[in-house]
Amino acid sequence: MFSSSGGSAWVADEANHSPGCHKSEFPTDHVPVPVNPPSAHTARHPEPAANSGPVRLVIVEDHLMFREVIRLVCDDEPGIHVVGEAATGPEGMKLILETKPDIAIMDISLPGMDGLTVAERVLQRLPNLGILVLSSFCDDYTLYKVERLRVKGFVDKNSNSIAILKQALAAIREGRSYFSAVFHAVKKARLANPRSFDKMLSESEQTILSLIGHGHSDAEIARRLKISPLTAQTHRRNIMHKLGISGTPKLVAFAAEHGMARKLTG
Repeated sequence: MFSSSGGSAWVADEANHSPGCHKSEFPTDHVPVPVNPPSAHTARHPEPAANSGPVRLVIVEDHLMFREVIRLVCDDEPGIHVVGEAATGPEGMKLILETKPDIAIMDISLPGMDGLTVAERVLQRLPNLGILVLSSFCDDYTLYKVERLRVKGFVDKNSNSIAILKQALAAIREGRSYFSAVFHAVKKARLANPRSFDKMLSESEQTILSLIGHGHSDAEIARRLKISPLTAQTHRRNIMHKLGISGTPKLVAFAAEHGMARKLTG
């Protein structure tokens, strides 16, 4: 486990950086197709018109050592200019909105605000931003949420190498997406399962199940979601009925098994 780093985000001085390769803007939807190497999938989009200048990149990662490794990888790539780094979710969102980079490399688990929430909010303001998500979490629910965002890639911290990180960056710079093999394996298994949580439960029920998995009572869920305790209780019963589960302990176990009880913020 790497050591965590606090402190505020920093922004690079772009005036002292010489322009490199062309900058790309990225479209928002894709259809994954297999490419070499066979361990990952990318999707190609029509090449946008290029503008002169380096690809501007932001790193949002709470572990100092891992953040420095990412920085070294980016510094080693011609035409990439790291314009800033952040160690927390709120710092990362502020940095991205201020610097308006072309690419953001973002961890999912961050102090203050998780990376998926940051990604969702900044993409509302900067829809062409190419976000590459990093995570050591590869459970059903986490990757399902990644899939539903308009991010351009996912790299698994546990099983992917620096070479894979470079391939993902190269794909996004070229207007393609890059999702590592584990992402596609988990997605394929979920799609093949007729009783997967996303087929059995509505989005609101998934949210409530996640809160149940975190140990929240009906009263606490009601306060968080601004619904009545009776409504929260009804949702709990409906979820158990749909999943064929009896009792809250088994419901909590189901949530934990599928990643719904995972804490993504510090």
